[in-house]
Amino acid sequence: MASAFAFIGEPFSIWAHLVIYINWKYIYSFIYYIVIGIIVRVCVEKLFSLCKIHNVNKPIIGLQINGLNETIRTVIAGYGVTFVSSLEVNEHLAQEQVAIVHVEEVNLKNPISLCTREKDELSNIALNFIDSIETDMN
Repeated sequence: MASAFAFIGEPFSIWAHLVIYINWKYIYSFIYYIVIGIIVRVCVEKLFSLCKIHNVNKPIIGLQINGLNETIRTVIAGYGVTFVSSLEVNEHLAQEQVAIVHVEEVNLKNPISLCTREKDELSNIALNFIDSIETDMN
């Protein structure tokens, strides 16, 4: 990360005229990012050890991700679990990048909405689709 920020992000920021450096070398930023990363890690480990010593729950740490693709990629990278339709992850299931977790005594239902304009009639395909769903539900 330090390399990406120092040798890619900062030159891009200069190119985009977001910052101006005077007598600054990217290696200085690289060292700075490494030091900051170490300090943050030490602080987090200290916080967790204090929680353990005082029998206090660790703070909840989470990621906020916008978008289904990003969510799935985050799970593949090992950063937790998510609730998505199996249709969205079929390819990843086939490649064994993700797995389905079955939870006992939980019966989830995904509602399906069919929306049209107020005065439009449904096509035969849409009517067949509705019949198919109603047949499967009964």
